[in-house]
Amino acid sequence: RNGVKHGNGIFRFTNGDVYEGEFRYDAREGRGVYTFSDGTKYIGEFLRGQRHGKGRYIYSGGEEYVGEFRNGKKDGTGSCIYPDGRQMKGIWKEDRLIKLLEG
Repeated sequence: RNGVKHGNGIFRFTNGDVYEGEFRYDAREGRGVYTFSDGTKYIGEFLRGQRHGKGRYIYSGGEEYVGEFRNGKKDGTGSCIYPDGRQMKGIWKEDRLIKLLEG
């Protein structure tokens, strides 16, 4: 709309990353999928262009983090799931595990 991304769409970055989902006033906002050029993927909620809310971050090596994000970082309750099946649940603050709950 008038050169501003708004509504559902796909945006391809020059570095090979791709975002598919909702835009509001030129920012990723709402539900979406962000795929990095190395295969790492985030599926979940965005706010003002950042991962924010509930989401799933799948690393290219097969590890996953499922849980809460705030301002682009793991923040709140979440679980790490490893390719060998091990799981770890904890509380995160600004991408750092601050309390192990299980695992």
